[in-house]
Amino acid sequence: MPEEMLTVGQAAKVMRRHPETILNYEKSGVLPVAHRQPVTNNRLWPRSLIERLAEQLNKPISV
Repeated sequence: MPEEMLTVGQAAKVMRRHPETILNYEKSGVLPVAHRQPVTNNRLWPRSLIERLAEQLNKPISV
């Protein structure tokens, strides 16, 4: 079964961030360059990647 792919909006909901932040993560290299859906040209990332990154970003900072 192929892995579920998420659009910018879906990734933003999972990560609890604004969609523009997701695009900035891609531009700055926090997220890899997205796959593009052939017909709509939407950016797509694997759900597992987005969930791992969300987990890392939401960890408390230990001082």
